[in-house]
Order: sequence, then C-alpha cells, then structure tokens
Amino acid sequence: MNRDKISIVLFASQLHDNSSVLESRKEIFSFLKEEFDVNIITDLNEIPRDGIKISFIATGGTEESFRKSYSKLSFPLVFLSDGIHNSLAASLEISTFLTNKNIKHKHINIPSILSSETKAELVKQISDSAKILNAFEKLRNFRIALMGNESPWLISSEIDKELVYNKYGVKFIEVPLSEVEERYLFLLNTFNSSGKTSFNDELTSKYLDKLEDRSNDELNKALIFNEAIGSVARNYNAGALTIKCFDLLSSCKTTACLSLAMLNDEGVVAGCEGDIPALWSMLVTNLLTDKAVFMANPSSIDTLNNTIDFSHCTVPLCMTNEYKLPSHFESQSGIGVRGIMPLEEYTLIKIAGNRLDRFFCAEGKIIENTSYVQRCRTQIKFKFNEQNQICKFTEAAVGNHIVLVPGRYKSLLELFMKLS
Repeated sequence: MNRDKISIVLFASQLHDNSSVLESRKEIFSFLKEEFDVNIITDLNEIPRDGIKISFIATGGTEESFRKSYSKLSFPLVFLSDGIHNSLAASLEISTFLTNKNIKHKHINIPSILSSETKAELVKQISDSAKILNAFEKLRNFRIALMGNESPWLISSEIDKELVYNKYGVKFIEVPLSEVEERYLFLLNTFNSSGKTSFNDELTSKYLDKLEDRSNDELNKALIFNEAIGSVARNYNAGALTIKCFDLLSSCKTTACLSLAMLNDEGVVAGCEGDIPALWSMLVTNLLTDKAVFMANPSSIDTLNNTIDFSHCTVPLCMTNEYKLPSHFESQSGIGVRGIMPLEEYTLIKIAGNRLDRFFCAEGKIIENTSYVQRCRTQIKFKFNEQNQICKFTEAAVGNHIVLVPGRYKSLLELFMKLS
C-alpha cells in the first residue's frame, strides 16, 4: 500500500443516489483501497481542508457542482473518470472548462476492463499524481534561504521571485552573507579558546580516516562552517538553502563543500554558488522522489559515445559507495568530497529560466567514476539511454549546473512541469 492518504471526492448528479454510484464502482474502489489509503467523500460540504484530494467525476450532470466546488480541492487539480453514467463526457467538459481558465489539471480515465496491465498503469498515474500534489502542498509556505546572491559567473540564474511565490507559495529569504561569516568566526573563536582538539568528536571520528592530504585543523573548520550554515538556516526556518560560497574563502579560510554534502544527507536541500535554478531543481526533485540529489557541472561531451562527464565537490555522502575528503578543487583549500557513485540508472534534471519554466530531463546510467586531475573532486561519466540527447541538452539552455538523482523519474518530473 502506498503511504499517501488520498481523499477521493465523489461528484454524482442528484439523479443518482450515492449508494448506487458506489455499488456500480465496487470493483474500482476495492482495488484503489488495496493500493492506497483511500477515504471516499460523498458530501461536498465535508471536503477536508488538508491532505491530498482527487475527484471522481462519477456521472454526467456534475459539471456545475464541480465548478462551484473545485476551489476546495488540491491544486493542481486531478480527477478520475470511467466508462459508465456519462462520467467520461462530463470529465471532458470539465477539462475544457479548466483549460479555458488556464487552470492546471490532470484527467485520469479508468479503463472499463481492469487487467493487470491497466491496473499497473492506473496505480502509476495516481501514485505520480499524489507525489506531485504532495510536493505542491509542501512548497506552499516553504522557505528558501539565499545566503548571498548568485556568483558572478552565473549570469543566467536570476529568477522572478515574486512570480514563483505567487505560483507556488515559496518564500525566498535574503540572508546577508555577513551573517554566516559572523556566525562562523564566533564559533571558530569559541572553539579555539576552549582548548579542545575537535569541534565535534563524533563527526571527527567519522571523517578523520577519510581525509586526503587534509589536516585535523581543516576538518574542524569545515565542521564549524557546517554548524554556522545550519544554525543560520534554522534561524530563518529555512528548509533549503544556497550559498555564495566562493565569497567566504578569504574571510573564513575554508569551504562549504562538506557542509552542503552533510546538509543534503540530512534532508536539508543545499546548493552552492548561489544558483537558484539549480537549487530549485534539487528541491523539486527531492520532494518528488524523497532522495538526495547531486548538483554538478558538465565537464566534457562525447557525442560519438553519447556520454557527458559531470563533476563537482559537494556530492551527498549518502549517494556514494565510498568517499574521500580532499581539498576543494578550484581553491585547493578547505575540504571537498571525492565520491565514488554507484554505476546504476540516474535521471538528469534542470529547471531554468527567469520564470523557472524551461526544462531538460533525461534518463541514463553512470558508467564510470573518472579521476581527471583538472576537474572537481567527484567525477562521473553519464551515458544517455536515448540517442540525440546530447544535442537536446546543449540546446536546452539550462545553465552550467544540472542535477542527478538515482532512479528513473523522467515521466514524473515531466508531469510536474506540465502541472506547474
């Protein structure tokens, strides 16, 4: 059974009593209750305020009652129909009405014959829809901390924050980079005057044998930096963050790489370089899949072999089979992450553009962990499942960062964008 609780709101005309409508769908509802935690709502005055709400347009003659009640439902709207009592005809009228009003929605028609194949497809469609409704629900009033602006080389990363707020309910919190710096220096000075040899004994024990040409002092500074970033984010009640990390190299003498890896391990979606579209891509993917994701740079393209190499210094540790902690690549300072990632299926995703409405997504496999000297520390070679994807990637104009998540989620991510 799927974890999500789903309220199915039944729309039936007054010419049909609810008991006969439910009886005629006995097989369907029995099947849905086997697969999902379903609550059937027959009284439109008792539609719950919270939770996932999917409509069932059970009969014809329900178009007007739907028009009056759809504002009580989950958005984007998802509704079911089937092959009896003019259910499909009414649903198509409702779909056209919503399209005319530019209201995002998904119509799922239940086939008359529920074979094993059609059941599997129905479960997937409802499950994917539930994940998207859950993601939209979580995004409402979600707070993202922007610790500094985007780095100067990210000249395409500005977004319309007001539009995104009006569309999703997400609040972007501008956090002066000086707050992170001041918090870090306070913690560092407190630690230095304490006489202790490690800032966090448990984490030091965990990471000490992972160090690669790095000192205990560098590890302490990285762990103090993690506490500084995390505490500032908590002060703003932020569930995700991005930080203009290069600006802190001179004042803090350390890097954010290990901290960002640790935060993503803990479920706080965290990106670097102040890249908002990359962070948005990470957040959406995390909410839909409940998995940590890797923000990476494209490093090289091999058109003949249909591969792209990606690299970065901040891979979540939970995404690796093993890892070492060398320096940060560009600055040769602080601590970065050299992760060895599993050779398995992944999905590439990037949402970009001023309105966060441009999109690239593809599926493939990591076929090698590479080790080029002149690249960021974690390096992988990704091979697309489909041909011609490299041209589509380069023509998509989605910036210099992309997100990788383990598994195959292209259809789910495409549905999210369609309903956004």
